[in-house]
Amino acid sequence: MAVSNDGDAVGCCDATHVPNQFDSSRYSVLVFVFVSSSYQRQQWGTRLLGHAEAFLKPLGARELIGAAKANAVGSIFFLGKHGFEETHRLWESHLDVAMFNISRFSGERARTDAAGITIRTSTNERSRTPNCIERLHDLHTGIEADVPRPVQANAVSIETFTSQVTDHSTTIPEAFLIACRGEEYVGLTHLRRVPRLPRMLSQALTGVTRQARGLGIAKALKVAGI
Repeated sequence: MAVSNDGDAVGCCDATHVPNQFDSSRYSVLVFVFVSSSYQRQQWGTRLLGHAEAFLKPLGARELIGAAKANAVGSIFFLGKHGFEETHRLWESHLDVAMFNISRFSGERARTDAAGITIRTSTNERSRTPNCIERLHDLHTGIEADVPRPVQANAVSIETFTSQVTDHSTTIPEAFLIACRGEEYVGLTHLRRVPRLPRMLSQALTGVTRQARGLGIAKALKVAGI
C-alpha cells in the first residue's frame, strides 16, 4: 500500500498466483492507483509496481500478468509503459432479463429431454449424492481444460474448488445447475451474486463434456439459469 506524507491511502498493489493456471514463477499483479487528481501522474503506480517486482524476483518470478479494461486508457498506457504486452482480450456481454423472450428457446429443453438429459441444482444433488463435490470437481476440471486461454489450465485441489466455486459466498446453490445423462454429470453452469449490485448476477463457467457436445446442453443450461 502507498501512503502519502499526510497519511492518505494513495493506492495498493496485489500479487497472487492464478489458481487454475498455477506456475510458481507466474504472478497476476493488480495495481490500483486512486484517481484523485492530487495523486495522478506522480509515479505512485510505478513505485508500487517496482516494490512488487523487487519482492517477487527473489521468489523466482519470471512473468507478471496485468489486466485493464479497454476503455481504461490510462491503465493501458501504464501497462504498456512498463513493458506489458497484450496477449488476449475478454469480452463482456450483458442481458436484460426483463426483456428476454424465453419462449424463443422453448425447444431447447425439449431437445435435451429427448436426449435423456436432466438438469438438477447443486442443492438437490448434494443432498442426494454423497460424492457430489468430487464429481463436480472432476467435471469442472475437464471443462476448464478446454476453455481457450493463453496458458493451459491445470487442476486445482478439491479444497480450492470448494472454497472458490461451489461454496464461495457469491455462489447461488439453486443457480448452480448440473446437466445429467442418467447419473453421469455431463455439463454445468452457475451464477454468482455481484457484491453491492443486488439486481445483477454474474454468469460463471458454462460447459459440457466432450462426449456430450452437440446436443444443445449448454444452451439449455443457459436458458434454465435465466
